[in-house]
Amino acid sequence: MKAQLRRYTYFNQNTDQVIEKKINIRGLEIDEVARKVMRYGQPISLTKTEYDILHLMETGRNRIFTIEEIYESVWKKRAHESNNAVMVHIARLRNKIEENPKEEKFIQNVWGVRYKIED
Repeated sequence: MKAQLRRYTYFNQNTDQVIEKKINIRGLEIDEVARKVMRYGQPISLTKTEYDILHLMETGRNRIFTIEEIYESVWKKRAHESNNAVMVHIARLRNKIEENPKEEKFIQNVWGVRYKIED
């Protein structure tokens, strides 16, 4: 719903206006309009799914997301118990955005619950 509202607002506003919505989290810049991500000024190539996961977690910063919540929000399907698609995509995303993926600077694992991004 929020994505549809953003698209509606984007396409139905004055074209003379420059739209820019960039979020910066400790050197990781997320451009919500262009759907691009940069780390310390260097572009990072993400798949649509990786970007959607990052964007979901960024918009819910400091909130803990379960695997099921991420799956249902990004894939728009009901989550299955044995589905590890989220964990695989989070691992790939970490490999791309983290300087050292084992340090979890951006996407943090909350044991027993799952993942979050902190300010």
